[in-house]
Amino acid sequence: MLVGDPHRNKHISKVLLDEYDIYVQPVNAPTVPAGSERLRVTPTSAHTHEDVDYFLAALSKVWAANELRRAG
Repeated sequence: MLVGDPHRNKHISKVLLDEYDIYVQPVNAPTVPAGSERLRVTPTSAHTHEDVDYFLAALSKVWAANELRRAG
């Protein structure tokens, strides 16, 4: 998911882990071009529908708290 800022990217990753026990990998420059920092999510067959719903609810809260744009 595109965040576009290295500091916000790291912060969002930390909040998801610390507050929701969800690990996502922040990917920053030089792995991706500056300005295109993103979060890498790795769902597996071990994740339940409830896990996905929990992740989406947590992400929605954190995304809004950081005033990030949503694709529309």
